This record gives sequence, C-alpha cells and structure tokens, in this order.
Amino acid sequence: LKSRTVYAPAALELLSGSARVRQYRQLIESHSVRSSKGILGNLKTERWIQVAAHFAEHLADAGIDRIHAHFAGVPALVGAALSEMLELPFSFSAHANDVFCGHRGLDAPRQGGPEFLEWKTGRAGFVSLCNQAAHAHLLSLVPDDVREKLHLIHHGLPLVDYEFVEELNRQPLSILSVGRLEPKKGFDDLVR
Repeated sequence: LKSRTVYAPAALELLSGSARVRQYRQLIESHSVRSSKGILGNLKTERWIQVAAHFAEHLADAGIDRIHAHFAGVPALVGAALSEMLELPFSFSAHANDVFCGHRGLDAPRQGGPEFLEWKTGRAGFVSLCNQAAHAHLLSLVPDDVREKLHLIHHGLPLVDYEFVEELNRQPLSILSVGRLEPKKGFDDLVR
C-alpha cells in the first residue's frame, strides 16, 4: 500500500491539455467500445480521466505494482485509466451498492451504461464481489469472456470455523478502523 495519500486536485488545478490526458484520449478513442455519448463524451468522465492523469504524474515512479479500485463506479473508471497510463495491472471491487442501487447501478446510463461496464470489466484482471446476489447479477450483465474474472470474496471470517472463547488472558488490543461514523458501518459493534 502507498505509505501516504495523494488526493485528487480541485477541478481548477487540472489541466485538460496535459500530455497524459491527450495520450489517453487518443488511446480510448481508438477503442471500439463506447457508451452512447462516447466514453469521453461525458464531462464528468473527462474530469475523472484528468484526475487519473494527475495521479499518474505523482505515482509514475512510486514502485506501484497494481492499481486496485475499491468501488466499481468512479474509482474503477479512474483506476482503469490510471492503469493504462502507467501500464500496470488493474482490478476492482464491486459492492452491492455498486451493482444494485438504481440509477447508480453498474449498468445504469448514469454509470455509462452496459458498454461502460464492459469497458471496465474488460480491462480488469479480476473483479471481486462481496456477496452471492451481486456476483450472480454482475455475471448476468457481462459478456461470456469476462465472467471468469468475477470472483466472490466474502467480507469477514466464517465464524463457525472458530471456537468461541469466553475470556482471554491477553493485553488490551489496539484496533485501527477507518470509515464513516454511521450505524451501518458497525463501529458500535466493534467497540462492544
């Protein structure tokens, strides 16, 4: 993992004319798979391609071996573009929210439609999904030649495989947990 965080710049700091954006625009326009507006025909998509170019400038010499995006929407778009700019392998995780949430579902027009989903999954070395329903649904959306890239990887541990111990004689532990402080993230369960 990268030892420090590199944040995306504000829109005004991005230069759409950068060499990497121009190079990537030519590369992507040469591909036949595009959404109805074209992959770069959407201004929001163009901004994220610029963000990928920004990251590419900062990470080109960082010794990174793989680009992995932890959500299937914008992070996967930026990750796919970045991986091509840096000529690195790419993968992404798709969560139930990515796959099923109405206008934000992976095959929804707002996400670029089915062609954009095919574009992302086609570039990925693998796609991990966290539950059976999302895995089955995504299998139904992608072409046959991409299906072998989709892997079901559950979050957490199978608790039935571990013996419950009432009390341990250990020192107190320190846990670092990162996420939004809202009930669905389970921080209240973590501290109990």
